[in-house]
Amino acid sequence: MQKFKNVSPLGDLDVTALGRVVKAGETFSVRADLARYFEAQPSNFEPVTKPADHDTAGDEPPAVDQDKTDPPAETGENKEADQ
Repeated sequence: MQKFKNVSPLGDLDVTALGRVVKAGETFSVRADLARYFEAQPSNFEPVTKPADHDTAGDEPPAVDQDKTDPPAETGENKEADQ
């Protein structure tokens, strides 16, 4: 199943292939054999891609090994107090 979003400037569309009305802005699923018909109408239907299931690049920052991090740099505010 492939997902599409109704982006038609006409709003709600009666989609015969689905046997129902697709509301403006609605995301819906179609069978793989019908997807090419929706792809052929980019002004009406926009493909909705989902993120890859196993690709987590960019989702969260990489783990940091605390033993290898540099200590914070001195700001100079308390240098006189330390002497």
